Amino acid sequence: MIKLINNAEYDIAPYANLAGANLGGTSLRRADLVGANLSGANLRGADLSGANLSGANLDYADISDAGISYSNLSHANLSHTNLSGSRLRRVDLSHTNLSHANLRRTSLAHSDFRHANLNSANLSRANLSYANLSGATLDGANLIYANLDSTIGDGGYIITINTPNWIVNYTSEIIQIGCENHLIQDWYESTDDEIMDMDGNAREWWEKHKDIIFTTIKLNPAKED
Repeated sequence: MIKLINNAEYDIAPYANLAGANLGGTSLRRADLVGANLSGANLRGADLSGANLSGANLDYADISDAGISYSNLSHANLSHTNLSGSRLRRVDLSHTNLSHANLRRTSLAHSDFRHANLNSANLSRANLSYANLSGATLDGANLIYANLDSTIGDGGYIITINTPNWIVNYTSEIIQIGCENHLIQDWYESTDDEIMDMDGNAREWWEKHKDIIFTTIKLNPAKED
């Protein structure tokens, strides 16, 4: 399938060579780009919703502020890719190479990161709520202020504790319980009134589970970023 974009012809098809292509702001909804070479391509603001990019090479591409929800990026190479500000809800990113990728402020809710390589990725302020990170590698990743609400952690940098009512996630710096994300020390020092302000039903739950949470953190500390 040949598309004319910015006065240039592009072969939008499986295994197409689109390295360095200027596709910024274009609609590639549900496009079949399995195994395509998009290395260094400009996809800023593009619509890739529902696209199949399984096994594609997108290293060093600019996909910032793009719509990529419900797409398939499994086994793709997104090393050093700029995805900041993009929407990747419910995306298959399993076995994907995202090392050194910029995912700052990216919406990644409900996405599948199983066995993905996120080493040295920037996930600061990313929304990882309900994402599955089991088996992923996060060595050197930046998780500052990331939303980990109901995330399934990797068991190393993000450790998950399942309890009735709320899923607890903690890193070396923070504990997130539901939508409440605070430094570990702040949770230690929290008063009954502060807990009640978080949720009207939280005080009884906190009294029951806080010692379990702090003991788990002491015995199984998360790896430092």
